[in-house]
Amino acid sequence: MSVIFLAECGSKEQAEVFSQHFKGIYWTLEDNIDSECDAEIRQDFEDNWWSILSASAIDWTPANREEGNYRYFQISELQRHLQEHLKSAPAFRYGLIGEIEKQDLNNLLTDSDYGATYSHLVSSASSENTQTSFRVPIFVYALKAGFLLSQSLYQEVRSPSNFKPFIQGYVWLPPSSTIISGGIQAPPKDVITGQTMRVFIDPTQAKIYIQQGLELNKQGQFIKALDNLEKAQKLNPFSTEIHRFKAFTLFSLKRLDEALQHCDFAIQFASPQSESLLIAYQLKGDILYEQGKLEEALEAFNNSLELNPNDYYAFHPFYKKGLILAKLERDIDALNACNIALSLSPKAEAALQLKLGILESLIKIEDREFLGYYHHEQGMLLGSLERHQEAAVAFDNCLKVQVNSNQRENSVTYYNKGHALWNSGNWEEGLACYDMAILLNPDYAMAHYDKGNLLYTLGRYQEALLSLTEATRLMPLMPLMPNGEMPHYLEGVCLDMLGDSQKALESFDAAIRLNPNNHIGYQGKGIALDKLGKYQEALQTLEYALQLNPNSPNTQNSIRIVKKHLGFDSF
Repeated sequence: MSVIFLAECGSKEQAEVFSQHFKGIYWTLEDNIDSECDAEIRQDFEDNWWSILSASAIDWTPANREEGNYRYFQISELQRHLQEHLKSAPAFRYGLIGEIEKQDLNNLLTDSDYGATYSHLVSSASSENTQTSFRVPIFVYALKAGFLLSQSLYQEVRSPSNFKPFIQGYVWLPPSSTIISGGIQAPPKDVITGQTMRVFIDPTQAKIYIQQGLELNKQGQFIKALDNLEKAQKLNPFSTEIHRFKAFTLFSLKRLDEALQHCDFAIQFASPQSESLLIAYQLKGDILYEQGKLEEALEAFNNSLELNPNDYYAFHPFYKKGLILAKLERDIDALNACNIALSLSPKAEAALQLKLGILESLIKIEDREFLGYYHHEQGMLLGSLERHQEAAVAFDNCLKVQVNSNQRENSVTYYNKGHALWNSGNWEEGLACYDMAILLNPDYAMAHYDKGNLLYTLGRYQEALLSLTEATRLMPLMPLMPNGEMPHYLEGVCLDMLGDSQKALESFDAAIRLNPNNHIGYQGKGIALDKLGKYQEALQTLEYALQLNPNSPNTQNSIRIVKKHLGFDSF
């Protein structure tokens, strides 16, 4: 409906009483057109409350000048009905009469530059100089609206000139005259009554409004964005994107019922299997979730995933499914959904925290068949969140539960517990866990490697060398092991530290063969060559390492040392 009157009532209670006086009444216009009046209340930025009256009879777009003239006279006729009905209406302080666009309405209520608030009107006439005259706000002229003042406010602002009697208790400043040219032609009655929607398609101009709306959305100016999207919708009413963007904007404004309606339009108009349809279903799920309609939200997210369960867009619906299923206490399904979400985005903080909460709920159930698995998953998750001490406790709980499990399962748990203890600074306990993992599974390459790495960190190079050599022997059994060059590299470092630089070269070459793009193998080899007195070859090797990683301070320092050995003192 189109806004035809604004009444500033002061308090919320008075605005509600005023609105109730008009809500649901009908006025019969010429040509036997019935116009319904609707009313809502809104608050301005100074916490004053307004009643906003709208009429259905002018909620249509003229096709030409003649129809525009007809609509002008409709508005004039509505104003006469309104004036008559105001005679018995509850009191208000001041108001505007005339057709007012939604964007202008929003600006009046939210923008201090418009000067539409009660305090602004009163202050404009306040001065020690009694000759100061009341200044009519500029927006009154810009909107070409009539400006009403209650008699009490009129006197408070020192009875400015040019105001005329309107009805008892009110004066007004009439709008400037409108010159009507051309004839008058009524559109078909079904257009006026809304039974037929008249559409003027202009996709090009619609795109301009869409872009403006999107930019305003990015800036958080959702009301202004909505106004642009409504203009776009009038020019391209069956556009999926417009309805989807409008739904998002309304969602941001917490106008959830309206957002859901436009989301359904977006789904209705979208092409099958399209990206727009997928996104619209996700947005619908978000809206329904905010409304607390969990089962319906779940259906919307499932509809999205049916279109493309493995794409970039799949993380959000799987995460939201996990969230909803957890709220519905369907923890196993929630865990499965959350695991898929994390497979798509392993470091997503919200999903990690959600999974942690789900696991805590499952652990409380104490299902002996899966309890060890839940504790183990909890430990892995806490480790990824860098809560290593808690992770070690979770792995310990896992070991207590699966005490009779097969040795390989327990070896993995001991290995992960060792890793958690190492990261929490409990090195000796970590070594003991690695030893247990190896005892239960002597071919566990990663356990040998991490044990060797920890011993190397502790400066126990001879012990580290034994573990790392065993890890390199077992490496072919784990061809997919990440960073497979590192056991060979650390083996070489230990040999070099123990004085066997020649044998260390074999280890560094093995590391380079496994990953020729990692500078670390070349760096170790260059340092070993330098110790063997092969300075020129060492320099070439280190310079190549620096090409692979120009920001490595260790490589840069090693190059300075080799150049000094070559007699380049300036370096």
